Amino acid sequence: MADLLKGLNPTVQALLATLLSVDIMTTSSKHNNHNGNRSDLPLSWRHRMGLSILGGALLLLSFPFFNLWPLIWIGLVPLLIAIQGVKPRRALLLGWICGAIYVSGMTYWILPLYPYANFPIVLLATLLLTGYLAFYVAGFSWIVRRLNLRSAPAYIFIPAVLWTALELLRGWLFTGLPWGSLGHSQYRFLPIAQIASITGLGGISFLIVSVNAALARLILNLRRWREEIRYILIPFALFLICLSYGIWKLERPLPPKGKIEIALIPGNVPQREKMYGDPRVTFRRYLENLDEVTYERPDLIVFPETFVLMDLLRPGRRGYIEMLQNRLREGGSWLLFGIPHYETKGDRGDYNAAVLLSPDRVVGKYYKQHLVPFSEYTPLRRYLPKSIKAKVVGVADFNKGRESVVLTLPNGARFGVVICFESVFPYIFREFVRKGVDFMGIITNDAWFEGTSAPYQHYAMAPFRAIETGKAVFRCANKGVTCVIGPNGRVISGVVKPDENGIIIAEVPLYPGITFYMRFGEWFPLTCLIALLAYMALSYFMKRAQRR
Repeated sequence: MADLLKGLNPTVQALLATLLSVDIMTTSSKHNNHNGNRSDLPLSWRHRMGLSILGGALLLLSFPFFNLWPLIWIGLVPLLIAIQGVKPRRALLLGWICGAIYVSGMTYWILPLYPYANFPIVLLATLLLTGYLAFYVAGFSWIVRRLNLRSAPAYIFIPAVLWTALELLRGWLFTGLPWGSLGHSQYRFLPIAQIASITGLGGISFLIVSVNAALARLILNLRRWREEIRYILIPFALFLICLSYGIWKLERPLPPKGKIEIALIPGNVPQREKMYGDPRVTFRRYLENLDEVTYERPDLIVFPETFVLMDLLRPGRRGYIEMLQNRLREGGSWLLFGIPHYETKGDRGDYNAAVLLSPDRVVGKYYKQHLVPFSEYTPLRRYLPKSIKAKVVGVADFNKGRESVVLTLPNGARFGVVICFESVFPYIFREFVRKGVDFMGIITNDAWFEGTSAPYQHYAMAPFRAIETGKAVFRCANKGVTCVIGPNGRVISGVVKPDENGIIIAEVPLYPGITFYMRFGEWFPLTCLIALLAYMALSYFMKRAQRR
């Protein structure tokens, strides 16, 4: 080992030796045992299983419905203790059990889809998705044990780097599913949430895991706490720095360059009524709500995603558009609404569309870009047999939008809108912000999951999109949470919940500029991924050198 590091600067030698838990003066592994590899807590397998279950439960309770968000700061401690000293394959099992409990709170609400789909298929999809997401926690546990982190700095920060990198991959692989990342649990803890404007959500997850690892390290090494404390305090110092920054940012909001008035009409129509009822009845319901707000003369009125299951832009349905425009002329307002739309040009397919309508014309259309697999499109459909392909057309066969269309109001205010599942992905918001929008919007139909925690979990991501972009974000959700969120993540309007009937009229502030995160994107998780790969490679080569 000394030969391997001989040519390096002494300071670099010392740093590598500390992180990799090797003694550069000798190749013997006997001297490594005192570096925190032993545990002060001998545990039976039954106790380890119990800790794994406890960890999963703590993580689950940190998210909506329960919203016990402080638990996330200790939620991984039981798992880290449980996997200490076990073989990697056992750590894999313990991690999967913990992960399955954790993510079950984010997948169980798929089951209520069975009235609209075959129950065995819905059940299978729920189990497969739960198993898949749980493997990220299993992989985390397996890698932590494979690396056999001995030194305090490595034990505290490498798991944080690893978890952040895995969340990045989870948000990208198989079209991506970042739903329920650790950082989302902190949507109510706004001082800590503010660092998302710099690091994105990954910075919050990194901080959470590092604090958990520090606590686990302290518990595992209680007899040697004096030796460990200087390293264990580092994550808590980082926490205080982030907290101080967040408090400072919340107390010094930037002045907006202007404002618009908006009316949000969620409707809160049950999904069964939307699917199997007369769409003309649903249309009249929204028309009556429109009559209630036109006299207020808001700049923009918003209906949710697919407020009626009809393509109102088809020539044969021109009468519906005229009814809407007649109401809009009374106050000069413009209307944004979601519908399924059949484009007669181009690739000739159905789109999940958002339409901006003025009293005189259709001003613009945005087509949803990030579709939900198996719900809005069938992956690899072109390779399916014709008999199966015919059955999925019109059921799960939307076309993907290709452009982030910026919409402009008569007063010059520019905005973008995303549809439903797209609000989970920061990269879509980044594209709009780079095009110079003044505010953002989300329209969604959460009625599929009425009575579950899904609408609240979906909402929990919106404050982060506001913080990341530095823009106000309105949210109009059928059977979801409807409100306006300021650029610091605070709700700045009234709130209409899934089980309430109501209309929100509020001011939306317009903010110029661009945040650090919007400018540089996922720089922090990517840095974590590169650092992790470099650490693993360096560790591998050093262990090989030790064996010689």
